[in-house]
Amino acid sequence: MKVLPNSSKFFWLCICCLALFGRAAAQFSKNIALEGHLAYPDCLSALWGYTDPQGNEYALVGTCSGTSIVNITDPGHPHEVYFVPGPNTIWREMKTWGHYAYIVTEGGTGLTIVNLQNLPGTNLSHTVYQNTGSGMITNAHTIWIDENGKCYLYGASGFPGGDGCVVLDLAPDPENPVYLGKSAVNYFHDGFVRGDTLWASAIYAGVLEVYDVSVPHAFQFLGSRNTPGNFTHNAWLSDDGKTVFTTDEVPDGVITSYDVTDLHNIRELDRVQMDPAGNETPHNVHYMNGWLPTAYYREGAVIVDAHRPENMVVTGYYDTHYPDTGSNSFEGVWEVYPFFPSGRMIAGDRANGLYILNPKYVRAGYLEGVVTDTATGIAISGASVFFSGLLPGDTLLTSVDGSYKTGAPDSGLYVVTFAKAGYESKTFYVTLDHGLVTERDAALRPVGYTPPPPAEDFSNLSVWPVPAVSQLQINGIPGTVETIQLVDVNGKTVYRQDFNGFPYVTVDVSPFASGDYYLVFRGGSKKPKTRKIIILKP
Repeated sequence: MKVLPNSSKFFWLCICCLALFGRAAAQFSKNIALEGHLAYPDCLSALWGYTDPQGNEYALVGTCSGTSIVNITDPGHPHEVYFVPGPNTIWREMKTWGHYAYIVTEGGTGLTIVNLQNLPGTNLSHTVYQNTGSGMITNAHTIWIDENGKCYLYGASGFPGGDGCVVLDLAPDPENPVYLGKSAVNYFHDGFVRGDTLWASAIYAGVLEVYDVSVPHAFQFLGSRNTPGNFTHNAWLSDDGKTVFTTDEVPDGVITSYDVTDLHNIRELDRVQMDPAGNETPHNVHYMNGWLPTAYYREGAVIVDAHRPENMVVTGYYDTHYPDTGSNSFEGVWEVYPFFPSGRMIAGDRANGLYILNPKYVRAGYLEGVVTDTATGIAISGASVFFSGLLPGDTLLTSVDGSYKTGAPDSGLYVVTFAKAGYESKTFYVTLDHGLVTERDAALRPVGYTPPPPAEDFSNLSVWPVPAVSQLQINGIPGTVETIQLVDVNGKTVYRQDFNGFPYVTVDVSPFASGDYYLVFRGGSKKPKTRKIIILKP
């Protein structure tokens, strides 16, 4: 990579320090606010949410000794209304169907069923289901219930042949499930089911596997794809069914997006991390209206903008595990639940308790483009893209086709520099706005290369950005130009610069008011050339 000059090194050091200071000053939170907290004397595992017919909201919190049902309707005063005791275990997962909660553990006792009908009262009841008629359910690692009331128990290793999953039907009688079948193709750590299609996380194989489960005792394989960390932890499908998102539960793991429109050719689209420099571990990803609320262990609760799944950007976070001390990368937030009607999110920190959060879902501003060789026009792969909006420690290189994609959670002015060994680096100012794509291509000049002069007919002229905020970059100026003027709509010249054949210039427009202006290029006896621009002050 081309070594940046000392001034550029200092600039990027300042950018990184500002980013780090900003994060610390915000107490490791962005676009997520704390509304309430409930501490526990016990360690926590997974959690889920429930809303009763009156609109009251509850957190179903897995602890190491049972399940705590907490009324969070008044988020500043959460209180436990019922506790379901169970075996001591660090693994406890739950889901809901109708007014029932279903709980599994790795500690035995089968499937616990809690009747939530009497909420907000405290007179609740629970039973345990174990005997399916085809074997005893003792343990399961995780649980999923689809839109039709089919219950999938994953990693039910105590059930004969249940390492993949055991399928039950809750619809006929929610308190007495009906056994439908099992699968033991691989050990499934977790799974997402919609419309008779299972997206299974075969964690030890490091593979996302897809099955038709319309016949529960005879799964039909549809396709598969390995995940980057070879430890596929969970998966969640987008609402339109075109994209699936996975996590790899390993240090320095990633959230990955895939195009699944063709199950014979599942294509990776993008990867994203919360803390690229921190070697942290993601846990569970969820999809909601284009965002990915994610439990990210020591990084807390994280929101990723996935509206453009080929260019995912972190736009929110709340770190419940600050400061990040110790070497255990599995501390922090185990699970989040973002699906309450109120818009609240809950997060369960294994050591620090239940957090009731108020997330602000913000679209990122996206920066995309292609880097090419000035001399040949051929795409440059492996060029470094230094973008001031990147998270500290993140790196970005152009792909084989010379393209790059990135973004930032805040709108505003950013700096991007493109560099590669053997080329002169190039720096631009870019303006990003929420939900919009800013395209910034770059042509890098090989060291020692002398480009041909710009065309005399102004066909090589480029003026950027429009609208201009603080600076205006003018490139491709013909050698015959002797003077450039900036003229306002009243014909007054507010800026003038004489030229001696130089092909580009940067104009400081910060002193000028917002409005329409005209660039006037004069030279020799030729008719002046004009170009309209806009200056827009923030």
